[in-house]
Amino acid sequence: MFSSWAMCLTVVMKLATPSNLSKSVDSTAPIINVINGNHDIGFHYAMTTSSKSRFDHSFNTSAAKLIQINGINFVTINSVTMEGDYCHLCSRAVQQLRTIGHQLRDYTDRPVVLTHYPLYRRNETDCDNKGYDADSMPESDRLIPYRPKWDCLSANATRYILDTLRPRLVVNGHTHYGCHRRHAAGSVDEWTVGAFNYRHASSPSVLLAVVSPHLHKINKCLLASDLMFHAIDAIFSMDKV
Repeated sequence: MFSSWAMCLTVVMKLATPSNLSKSVDSTAPIINVINGNHDIGFHYAMTTSSKSRFDHSFNTSAAKLIQINGINFVTINSVTMEGDYCHLCSRAVQQLRTIGHQLRDYTDRPVVLTHYPLYRRNETDCDNKGYDADSMPESDRLIPYRPKWDCLSANATRYILDTLRPRLVVNGHTHYGCHRRHAAGSVDEWTVGAFNYRHASSPSVLLAVVSPHLHKINKCLLASDLMFHAIDAIFSMDKV
């Protein structure tokens, strides 16, 4: 964990600065890659060729995409196309994943997979952190069963991704709560990042990662609680009186 939430906020604000999105990748600005999810193109039942194409064209995304940064392989996956119902968009996604899987055979390092939906899980008790982290799901909700294809990927889609890509690290979101899992099959590290707003979580968080071709290190960055911001606002308001 970072010792100072202010330092975390500084890093996040630098990455989120709008000017960074328009700079060339040849500059010192961060490289921004977008992963679409259900709020972007709708859940599977609402997704259309038009909505997906519009998003892909605007943000240079795809159902599955291999991205190489400094010799490290990242694979982004559109979770909504992992329905497994053989629709034309889902069939194309499976084909793209298969092609990427063949390409990755030429590399000794295992890739980092980025998705919106988490991999299949029964409920939040599958997480290793067991609810002790500030951004974990409330204890009262942790036993609620996850709905495959809505709250997480299906077991079949999860198995296909793990078998085809053989990732070492999977990072995702969607649930609004933080979670860490260590999958025994293939020794896969999975991190689900919590919501980055106070509407969905009392302790917003981001993940800061250092990744090399064969190793990775993850730090969870928890921002100050909503109560602290109210306290700071009250203090400054008193100074103005």
